[in-house]
Amino acid sequence: MDFTGITINEKTLFDKYIRMHNPQASEFTFTNFFMWRYYYNFKYTLLNDYLCVVAFPKEMEPYALTPIGKAGGEKFTRTVLQLKEYFNKNGWELKFSKVAESDLAYFRDIVKSQEQIVYDRDNSDY
Repeated sequence: MDFTGITINEKTLFDKYIRMHNPQASEFTFTNFFMWRYYYNFKYTLLNDYLCVVAFPKEMEPYALTPIGKAGGEKFTRTVLQLKEYFNKNGWELKFSKVAESDLAYFRDIVKSQEQIVYDRDNSDY
């Protein structure tokens, strides 16, 4: 899986996938990803028709954001499992951040008993 940095040239690509997903979290805009790209060291890849963004912040374990694209379904599940495999291969625990409440149902179908969904009030939107 090859992740690459975000440049202004990816705006059209990001906008396409963000429109498809219609996320409710304020972090899911190209402007936000572009503005914070160095601080969080955001990288992206396309996987199974999803835009996958991973943060590689300094002094923290990497974490993934909700795959951006058409919500739910077999491709979504496959994408999450492939991200998990990528994280495991690199010795990291897969954590998703900024998961909107409307997307939780898709994750509940994938989450195994040893994994959990944790509400993060400090990072909730309005």
